[in-house]
Amino acid sequence: MSAIDFELIDIPIEFKKISPDDFDSNLYESSITKIRPNKEGYISEELLPILDSEFSINNTVVINAGVGQGKSKAIIEKVVDYSKSDEYIVVIAVPYNNLIEQYEKDCINRGISPNEVFNIQKIKEYSFLNKQGIDDNLVNSDNSKISDFKVHVMTINALLGNSGDESIFQSKERVKYFSELSFFCTQNNKKIVVVFDEIHDGIQNFKEEYIYKLWSFQGLIFKIFIISATFNEASKQVVKYLSEFTNRKISIVESERVKNVNRQSKLSLIFNDYKPISKNSYLKKLVNKLIDEKKAFDVILYSKKQAKQLLDTNGLLHSIKNELNLCYSDVFDFAKKSNKKYSNDLNNVGTNFTTGVNITKNCHTLIVVLPKRLQNNFINNKGVFSSGLNSLIQTLARQREAGEIYIVMPTPYKINEKSLPYSQKINDNIVDIFKKYASDIKVEYSNVNLQNELLLKAYDTLEKLNILATRNIESVDRSGMNTLDYPSKERFILEKGERFLTKNFFGGDLATYTFFGAITNQFLNCTLNEILVDNKILIEDGNVLGAAFEIYSDFAFKRVGAFEGDVEEFYFDYYSEYEIFRWILSFLENKEVYINEERADSTQIKYFKRALVYFTIQHGKERSLEGLQSISFMELGKILNKIYFQSCVKFSGVELFNKEGALYTKTEYGFDYMLDDEIAKQILHYKKWIEYVDLIEYDIKDYNGTKVLSTSPCDDFKAKFKKDKMSEELEFLIKTDMIVKEDITTLKDTYLKAEKEKKVETFYNVLVANFFRKNAKYKQIKRINNYKDVERINLDSLTTNFLYNRIPEAIL
Repeated sequence: MSAIDFELIDIPIEFKKISPDDFDSNLYESSITKIRPNKEGYISEELLPILDSEFSINNTVVINAGVGQGKSKAIIEKVVDYSKSDEYIVVIAVPYNNLIEQYEKDCINRGISPNEVFNIQKIKEYSFLNKQGIDDNLVNSDNSKISDFKVHVMTINALLGNSGDESIFQSKERVKYFSELSFFCTQNNKKIVVVFDEIHDGIQNFKEEYIYKLWSFQGLIFKIFIISATFNEASKQVVKYLSEFTNRKISIVESERVKNVNRQSKLSLIFNDYKPISKNSYLKKLVNKLIDEKKAFDVILYSKKQAKQLLDTNGLLHSIKNELNLCYSDVFDFAKKSNKKYSNDLNNVGTNFTTGVNITKNCHTLIVVLPKRLQNNFINNKGVFSSGLNSLIQTLARQREAGEIYIVMPTPYKINEKSLPYSQKINDNIVDIFKKYASDIKVEYSNVNLQNELLLKAYDTLEKLNILATRNIESVDRSGMNTLDYPSKERFILEKGERFLTKNFFGGDLATYTFFGAITNQFLNCTLNEILVDNKILIEDGNVLGAAFEIYSDFAFKRVGAFEGDVEEFYFDYYSEYEIFRWILSFLENKEVYINEERADSTQIKYFKRALVYFTIQHGKERSLEGLQSISFMELGKILNKIYFQSCVKFSGVELFNKEGALYTKTEYGFDYMLDDEIAKQILHYKKWIEYVDLIEYDIKDYNGTKVLSTSPCDDFKAKFKKDKMSEELEFLIKTDMIVKEDITTLKDTYLKAEKEKKVETFYNVLVANFFRKNAKYKQIKRINNYKDVERINLDSLTTNFLYNRIPEAIL
């Protein structure tokens, strides 16, 4: 499908708000001013008068404005004004080095002399910090001294004294620099104005030990600006800490998020499931067109591994790899083909320009590749998109002028209608659109402005879980012992809060939020134009099982955090194996399976489905995949018959109970689970199989110390088969049991081909094959007690009890 076949839903753009209510009025003096962008989408006209009126006020100013609304431009205007006054020294702190260069460039372009802008990246070039004194090779060796610089641009970690994981101390040059800056400001009564930009990406620096370090500037810091388009809950705690330098006075400026149609790019979503991105037909067509027409484009990927795949021999960009600017870090790239900064003159591919870069090229195309899902939610494979929503918004915002944006992403999950907060009409529209495009798994809508409640509840739960430890510690005199304090709420939010929230936001699924944001017009600089669905599943020969395992994993595992009363439980959403495979079959209905780029035949499709059922029953155990690599189609069918029918029989023993006119059972988590009529009948049917297995077991004979079993059913078995109308029940099962109906087991084919009078024998053979273990050494004719020749199967042990104790978890 290309162009969208629905109308976009216009709801106000939802963003993280900073409110006076976030700050205890007994401790903080806070206020808020709300502004609106002009027709061009910029806020400078309204923002600058506010900043002018507060120019000499000792406070912390929080500017919460959308991407591309001109907040940084307005701040540069104020930086210039402060630099003209002898009262002030300006320090600009940003999370990334490329932002340092951008701010240095902006300051110089606005009229500040290059000799008045200190760039911490060039710290070894300044003579006043050079251990050797004067060096003619240094850029500023002739005249540099601390008093020359009106504006100092650095990283947040430098300002806070974060020397990184590998070092305890900052470099000697940095230690000397900060010492001289502090001394100079103290001796000359300078007031320091600090600008923190993109604060959301610098949160990791605001640990207590680093905030502690910043207090060496207490009494010198006069004003603080904190700027972001994507604040998060942790940044509220940062605002609190920083406001202590300005007498806890906080002034919030919040800009409404308004779209400027003239600057909107056309957004296309490309769904890509279970294939390398270089094999996606829509992406291949797009990239080839861009290359042939020599158009400007950039590609942002979530990991350098993805970048390398695009560049390798079979990759989409292999033919022009020497013409590309590779923007990702690779310590093993000794030729320095990567590790580069964004270039306005080249096409860029990589990971390091999701923020701090303004792409202003005409008719530009931005391609964004989101991470694929991973079964193990405890492993972070999201790369540069680890911050979820904020990462996405910042990435899309790189495109500053109208062009095209393509997002390559997994098929989204559906959204739980009950979790949506809008009117019934809007909720219905959202759900209907999701139904057209999304897979059957559902996730919850998340309100970005209710996350504080989740964090407070999580922290409260953690405290309760540790209440006994706290009491025990408090009951002991620990004078002189090592410090042993439970982490404060603020520390919990700063260090763990955002990771917790990201994993729960829209079920932790970035693709689902991206789809939601696109259909509800949530992105400032782009509007959804088309959805491109590549229905091909491409599998390399020999990797059918691996592909099946990947699909199973996507549908089976959804880790969530849920609050049950006062206790928070983290668990994988309970989906029965039946639901999982129903979702998988529904997903496969519109997919085309290719093996080695050739359309899979019916036998290959059946093998693929058998593998999917196998992993579903086995709960996707990795060792199951390793043990099946060389197994044949027929062998997998036999294994599948056993574990499927055994699991069905085991589950038929569950307790069923009536509730509100329907049959229910209990899940392993204790939840009531409603069964539809067909499933209930199937459970009751499989319950009868136990009775037939018992009859077969009773008919086992001992022949000279060897247990043997007839190859034909006994009279009691035949009589019961007739009495139970088992032939009709089996036909019902073949029509309704999803696994049997799809001919994934061999029952359907075997039973339907059997002649009417042979149906009972066929059923008997199915039970013997799947519930009794045969001695592989021999199968022979025995003459017993002068009866006619009867073929007997030598059994090395009875297996029914053995199997009942070890049958895999039920599939129903």
